[in-house]
Amino acid sequence: MPYIEKVTRAGRTVLYERSYSSHIHPPGATRSEKMKDTRESQKKINLRKAITELTILMNANFVPGDYHITLTYERDKRAETVEEAKRDRKIFLDRLRRRMKKEKEICKYIVVTEVGVRGALHHHMVMNQVPVEWIRQAWKHGRIDIRPLDDTGQYSKLAEYFAKYTIRFRELGGKGRAWTRSKNLFRPETKKKIVKNRGYFREEPGTRKGYWLDKRTVCSGISELTGWNFLRYILVKNDGRRGSPS
Repeated sequence: MPYIEKVTRAGRTVLYERSYSSHIHPPGATRSEKMKDTRESQKKINLRKAITELTILMNANFVPGDYHITLTYERDKRAETVEEAKRDRKIFLDRLRRRMKKEKEICKYIVVTEVGVRGALHHHMVMNQVPVEWIRQAWKHGRIDIRPLDDTGQYSKLAEYFAKYTIRFRELGGKGRAWTRSKNLFRPETKKKIVKNRGYFREEPGTRKGYWLDKRTVCSGISELTGWNFLRYILVKNDGRRGSPS
């Protein structure tokens, strides 16, 4: 009477994913009627995958005090198309990488291009701490806004924002992936196992000594792809930092 459990340790967090499949499920359990292969359901599947991947990468590679950067355009320097904005993004990253290589500093980042409500293009970026002046010198098109990452070490909400930007990006004709990352990011291994000692997996998140549950990350339901139940949640190391329960 098994189910599938995937566990990914990323920084101070542990991501749990439980699910059934056509081969792994309790005897007698039946799959919900599979959703139609529509564009809308495929969008949901792709969005969930992007959120999961970005969450893992952010939690594994960035720490409190690293930067969430917004790169905006001055009115007379605005990119007119998504592809033009992507070129600006590439030039900015090339300049920044050259400077950091010269200074013998490591450059780690994830960057996404967003289209605002009024159609204004700009870029969001997560990167490790560097002198702010280097960023200013690399971005020639307008203002920059820099905010430090919070103390939790759990950045799934930011990852969700980054992933959602990709939808609007594609709607406006953007080609390829809306977000890009440095090649030196560490991607933790996701360990997968078949749990056989229970008839059904618990639909409530589990607990772990020394960790607290981020309730915002609890997601359960029926997969649009498989028609089987799933559960996802993240536990965060409890070390007294801001965000940890008192």
